[in-house]
Amino acid sequence: MKHFIPFILVFWASVGCRPSRNVQMENPPKAAYYYDLSNYKSQPLNYFEKMEGDSPSRGNIRVNNQYLELNGKAWLPTYGEFHFSRYEADRWEEEILKMKASGLTAISSYIFWNHHEEIAGQWDWSGNKDLRRFVQLCQKHDMLFFARIGPWCHGEARYGGHPDWLVAQCPGKILRSTHPLYLEPVKKLYAQIAKQLEGLFWEDGGPIFAIQFDNENWESGPGKGRELIDAEKAIALELGMKAPLYTITGWANAEFTQGEVIPAFGGYVDYFWSEAPEFYRCASFSFSEIRPDGDIGTDMGLQQRFDDKYLNNPFLTCETGTGMHTAFHRRPLITAKDNAAVALVELGNGCNGLGLFMFHGGTNPMGKNTRLHEALEDGYNDITVFSHDWQAAIGEFGQSRDTYHHYLPLLNFAKFFGADLAPMSPVIPEQLNANPFQSDLLQHAVRTDGNAGFIFFNNHIKHDTLYQFDQVQFSLDLPQETLEVPDRPITIPEGVYGCFPFNMPVGKHLLKYATLQPIASLEQGRHLVYTQISGIEPLLAFKSGTLSEVKGDASMDSDRQGYAFIRPSEKGIARIRLKDQEGNTITLSILSPSVAENTYFQDDQAVYSGAEQLTFTQDSVRVLSSREKEWLVQWSADQMDSVQVGFQTASWRLDTIRLQEGAHLQYPQRFVGDNVRLAMPVDSIFDLGTVIAVSPVCQKPSPDQVDTRITLDYEGATVRLFIREQFVHDNFWNGSSYEISLSHFSAEKEKLIYKILPLQKNDPIYINGQYLPDRKLNGNLLKVNQYKIVPIYKKSLALKRFNS
Repeated sequence: MKHFIPFILVFWASVGCRPSRNVQMENPPKAAYYYDLSNYKSQPLNYFEKMEGDSPSRGNIRVNNQYLELNGKAWLPTYGEFHFSRYEADRWEEEILKMKASGLTAISSYIFWNHHEEIAGQWDWSGNKDLRRFVQLCQKHDMLFFARIGPWCHGEARYGGHPDWLVAQCPGKILRSTHPLYLEPVKKLYAQIAKQLEGLFWEDGGPIFAIQFDNENWESGPGKGRELIDAEKAIALELGMKAPLYTITGWANAEFTQGEVIPAFGGYVDYFWSEAPEFYRCASFSFSEIRPDGDIGTDMGLQQRFDDKYLNNPFLTCETGTGMHTAFHRRPLITAKDNAAVALVELGNGCNGLGLFMFHGGTNPMGKNTRLHEALEDGYNDITVFSHDWQAAIGEFGQSRDTYHHYLPLLNFAKFFGADLAPMSPVIPEQLNANPFQSDLLQHAVRTDGNAGFIFFNNHIKHDTLYQFDQVQFSLDLPQETLEVPDRPITIPEGVYGCFPFNMPVGKHLLKYATLQPIASLEQGRHLVYTQISGIEPLLAFKSGTLSEVKGDASMDSDRQGYAFIRPSEKGIARIRLKDQEGNTITLSILSPSVAENTYFQDDQAVYSGAEQLTFTQDSVRVLSSREKEWLVQWSADQMDSVQVGFQTASWRLDTIRLQEGAHLQYPQRFVGDNVRLAMPVDSIFDLGTVIAVSPVCQKPSPDQVDTRITLDYEGATVRLFIREQFVHDNFWNGSSYEISLSHFSAEKEKLIYKILPLQKNDPIYINGQYLPDRKLNGNLLKVNQYKIVPIYKKSLALKRFNS
């Protein structure tokens, strides 16, 4: 029942940035929200013979043209990108636990060649580069692993991860081809990776369920593109690297052999690689059948088109944007709502494997001979030398951010309801599908099996006018009935996104619909958790006569139009007990949005805390916070318990001395070749800017303190951090503060030197939706507003065990 637009060739180009304003739309025609599903037919399933695997401990994975299966059931995996070689090995385990607590199924990671063989023949798999240990830790904590094995990765690494010596020996079109000068070293790389991962593949009972070959491979012709991918896969299989799922990146019109690999896609909310004056209203906020984000890869001159060949494969992503890096010439600022809205739209579009990039930030290692970040001199962009924070859900120093918490309801929805969602086809209104840039129309789509399903909607769009949509009522013309959701029109406020279930089982009851989003199904379906959606009245509709009793935080309307309506109380945690005519009971927990964004699920229990992060081991919960006290609330279908967690606080001060004033510094704009992108200043310029010495002083230690963060609130071009006279970190100002962790640098007692350069009024730089020359500054911009030091505490306590 998709409304296909045949032979579409679409280039998703930029659309001008417009200011947001609150406008009430006129009452829309009923057809705006009408879905004719009366002749719905499910699409036939075709299984890929070369994509299946049996694990002695985990069972069977199969792949068909619509979705993945795990042990015979539809499965919707979610995987977050975390580059192990950009993070301290002794902290990996804690970060893996943070990612697991989010509801993610798996962790994905590039394996950067030049991190392991920077000098030809000298391999390094130790310390932060110990791939085997990282995957073993994933296995220990029941997290699957998605190996993105290159040989070319990109990931903002120098030469995309290719070592310098390889680039030198493979001139012209030899690089990234089947030419022996390239393929023989690739065989050695793959042999090294295979050795590191021996015994950890799916067939061994290990966590590796998927392998990606290469990245952004758009070339074609002899020895290129498809031929190279096929050769890489053949080498990997020969070396024993086997998995149930093989992928490539599908954007840039990638050619591939059907049935051998599956193209995976991505979508972002802004781009660091585009030209500085350009403004984007990204198509990723819109429901559409077109899988590639049209602006991924534009820094390499790529153009996108939609191809029917993609539709013969399940819709997987590997780069659904979680944040965005900054380049010197272009510095987007991404919000938690930006990230969560795009991920929800991907699910509504039919995504059946959600890959979030970057879920966890990191820091580039320093090479033996060169720095290892990408740069204009190498043909890419000037990004920060060390920082690869990416504005990720978890920052490069382990900070769990708002994005992490906005993801919790969505990732748990995919975890607990993915088996229902994955077989459901997306149905996208033709008017929306034809043009993704119509912000004066509410973005919406349905996924359905012809009877049950979910209505997705998104009214949060970055860099575009936002409207309030009144008189919204979805009309679903199903084979057996016509369903109005809800029974009376509602208002969708600006900035809101979510999904409504319809015809979904709730125990032995049938929920006709709800204006709530499902999050979790616990205790074999006896306890269901939903979240309210901001600005939308919560409502559950059941068939009349099915419920004999409703108790708890809700009121029940008298039957109307054959339905019994339950209206949950709008409180943090509303608990409702339903009983049917046969005496069966079920518990519903209805959470406010803020509570839902801080609720985790462990061992069939819900656990809420306003702390920065909770992580779980078998018998305990760890609470990470910057506050003196936190509340922890645990509950099941029948019981609830709360406890206050107190921390012994520390006291710190910062002594700052301005050693040099450089706010009015005039320094030459630098360009590389004929590239119009402004390049980063050369190293010596930083010695001429503002220089500030910052000394942290602990006045009262705490046994509960595990980290100390320093935040610099500033406005300017860039800052570099020096510790013990060594350049160790950097930041490009994008409108947000610059935060570091002292423990990551072992610098709790060290003097920190910040070298800060001003923005010059005509610097061609994009900063958070604005082109700097358009600000018409009178002179330089450099403000050092505040330094702030924040101790971070952690405490473990036993999890309450409820009787089931």
